[in-house]
Amino acid sequence: MSPELEEIEPAKTEHELRRLLRPEAQSGLLDRLGRYLDLGRWGFKLTYVDPRYDTVVYDSPKCRAMFSLRIDVREGDAIAVRYARSHVSNDVSVVMEWQGESCFAWHNIRLAPFWQFLEGISATEAAGHLRAKVHWSVGQTFRETELGRSLRGPDASVALHGYIWQHYGERLFSLFDIRRPDLWEEFRRFLREYYELLPNHPFIRRSLEVWGIPPWNVC
Repeated sequence: MSPELEEIEPAKTEHELRRLLRPEAQSGLLDRLGRYLDLGRWGFKLTYVDPRYDTVVYDSPKCRAMFSLRIDVREGDAIAVRYARSHVSNDVSVVMEWQGESCFAWHNIRLAPFWQFLEGISATEAAGHLRAKVHWSVGQTFRETELGRSLRGPDASVALHGYIWQHYGERLFSLFDIRRPDLWEEFRRFLREYYELLPNHPFIRRSLEVWGIPPWNVC
């Protein structure tokens, strides 16, 4: 096995984990997370770093959050944010095997229908929102705040998630809490009903063609 593909040894302290990242990633990623996210309030601690991809994972008692930095001189830097339940491993990019089936493991909560479920909207209403092109009010509200108006690029991406945490709070983190299987199963049923109401949704075709599973197979 080549050195770049070897398993990365886990470090014991957050200081050791930080040092695994290049200085540009420390400032471009970790410093931004510390600036805009109230990590301590929600119990998040840095638990994993992959310096090959400028990716870090924070764990709280209820969920995992993955942040990946892309440094691009021409197009500008970007930070991708994904969430997962505690049983999901660090090396899973999209799909994993769980309880005998393939499923989507890391999730973008900014996409419909995640936010509709968090706001208690029914699957029927959520499908109607998509047809009517109803946009996510929380994202728009953030952009109208003083902070949202002043930020662009990766700073805005991270600060938006800070705003999401403040807005949804425990509603968001409890959804991913593996100790709440009832809530996750309710979410799975919601997803299935939502997509079955939208049989021509492009993500249905993509998920079946690329990964061979329907979009409501989440774990």
